Amino acid sequence: MNRFAALNRVWRAGNIQRKWAFDRALRDPEHVQSKLLLNLLRRNASSLYGMRYGFESIRSADEFRSRVPIVRYDDLKYFIDRIGKGEKGVLTSEPVDRLIPSSGSTAAIKYIPWTRTLAVQFGCAIGPWIVDFFRQYPDTMNGPAFWSISPSFSVEAEPGMKIPVGFDDDSAYIGGWLRSIVRSTMAVPDSVRLAGDIAAFRYILLLFLLSARELRVISIWHPSYLSLLMASFDDYRDELISDLSEGKCRPPGKLDPLLCASFERSIRPNQQRACEIDMAGNSNEALWPHLKVIMCWSDAHAHEPAMELRRMFPQAMIHSRGLLATEGSVSIPYGGLYPAAVCSHFFEFIDDTGRSRLVHELNQSERYSVVLTTGGGLYRYALGDSVQVDGFSGMTPSLRFTCRTDKVSDFRGEKLNEQHVSEVLDHLLAEMSVTAVFSMLAPEERRDGIGYTLYIESWKNLREGLAVAMDNALKSNPHYAYCRSLGQLLPVRVFRVDSGGHHEYLRAMTRSGVNLGSIKPSALAASTGWDKVFSGRHLIE
Repeated sequence: MNRFAALNRVWRAGNIQRKWAFDRALRDPEHVQSKLLLNLLRRNASSLYGMRYGFESIRSADEFRSRVPIVRYDDLKYFIDRIGKGEKGVLTSEPVDRLIPSSGSTAAIKYIPWTRTLAVQFGCAIGPWIVDFFRQYPDTMNGPAFWSISPSFSVEAEPGMKIPVGFDDDSAYIGGWLRSIVRSTMAVPDSVRLAGDIAAFRYILLLFLLSARELRVISIWHPSYLSLLMASFDDYRDELISDLSEGKCRPPGKLDPLLCASFERSIRPNQQRACEIDMAGNSNEALWPHLKVIMCWSDAHAHEPAMELRRMFPQAMIHSRGLLATEGSVSIPYGGLYPAAVCSHFFEFIDDTGRSRLVHELNQSERYSVVLTTGGGLYRYALGDSVQVDGFSGMTPSLRFTCRTDKVSDFRGEKLNEQHVSEVLDHLLAEMSVTAVFSMLAPEERRDGIGYTLYIESWKNLREGLAVAMDNALKSNPHYAYCRSLGQLLPVRVFRVDSGGHHEYLRAMTRSGVNLGSIKPSALAASTGWDKVFSGRHLIE
């Protein structure tokens, strides 16, 4: 047994009890969720928020929903600002250890309180997932893994903030004594994130990944993260091969010399490996012959990019991620489904009528927006994600991400939201037999006004009438239809993207300050200027 197998066995064994508890919970989510909620309310009854809403006297989920309002981040900012300035007992009775920055789908920074209870709740989701993952793919235990690292860009603490901001590395989500075990199985050291220059970051990341011939797992968020990385490999192939052969680290861009020297100490000269990569040519399969699994989003608008990875790495299975946010875990891959993480947080789901439903009240194939109550002090927090029930694990629904519910584009009162745009796009492209590698609707400023443009990348020729059909379909939104009838919005146009749509989208988002791991698949952009981001042309109909 090699050292990776031994370490991964320890990781798996350390989560067996959590797996058993999760199995029991799947059979009776109503009882587990009720107990979890009442424990959270009792423990935080003495907090400022708990006293405001009378947590101490709440005895049921119905009482909780009738007394405590649904909130978004802006509603909690006043309380989180007080936490940041060092005040105790604001949202939780236990101390807040740090504030975790999150950018969500935009560049605006949110600070999410992190407590020991929230750390345990994350562990209750990650633990069963890891045990099941190793059961499903046992050979992945025999080699290193890559868990996506995003470059570390400094986040300036607001004036007067006394609570630490952020984690030193992403392995902090594992928590406890298992954290050091997990870090020892990684193909890439967490310190790579400190290479703030994006070109240097990608180069060094590739250098470590290429050094790891026995790599078994690549775990990323959006699938374009990896395809974009492989594009950088094409750009720096000769330089990377030379550095591998000589045990050097000579990235492009700016990099602190001391940091560069620390990377060189971790990279041993390996002429044989360098030669193997050189001989691989354009075969990604030959780069990592033992790669078994690529974990990434593959739902909604991430589906086609995930299939692109499947073609790029035919030796690896695509393992779809569940829905994990900075605020909490919503669902995990488990037993071939994606059950709600019922041992972690208290969940509510808002249906199309605006009614709050509990986990055990969801119906097959219906869509809901997610509301969380967590040990970090978020009570009835609207996450802004929409999910659809695609099955049941025991009595617990399996949830697949569909889109963001809080993304709205509103230049002339049209109030287009991503869920509606996503549904329109899916239906229209299927009806017109168009397979889109990339598609996104966005507002566009034109000489004679403003209108929406469908940016689309497809292997096949696009059928005539796509722009008109999209425009008509969007008119099912009465606000959009009204703006079009008044001439406030111009008709939809189509912009055919030549290639690399997802890559260019990711580049643009990261340049605007959004963390790579926070970028979710999107059917709608609320900003203009995308015709300057993508290479291609407008189609004339």
